[in-house]
Amino acid sequence: WVQRMFRFVWYGSPSSVDREPKNGSGKSDYSISRGAKDKSLVEFKLASSPTLEDNLLNQLEKYKKVESTDKGIWIVVFFNSEEEKKVQKILEKHNLSNSSDHILIDARKDNKIAPSKIRNPK
Repeated sequence: WVQRMFRFVWYGSPSSVDREPKNGSGKSDYSISRGAKDKSLVEFKLASSPTLEDNLLNQLEKYKKVESTDKGIWIVVFFNSEEEKKVQKILEKHNLSNSSDHILIDARKDNKIAPSKIRNPK
């Protein structure tokens, strides 16, 4: 569902947005480009994945080589505080915690207030 929502972000964009382009070495989740010299790959992962660390270190790098680009973004979705801690630990371990190439999406239910429950003071 996150990947489908991501597609809406690009509606009306002059960029070419390709979902799971076949590149001969597996498929990145998205390829966003404005011509051959301006291409970024986007890879989504669930924090619960048992291979998350290995994927964060290797998977996108392989795709970038095949696609002849040096631009790539990770989007990691977590659904509870344990998964968030797991991702943060991996990023810190590999000095990636301040990287703008790793985007974390907080999909927890327990830390948000439903809009219908918010009181508007008048």
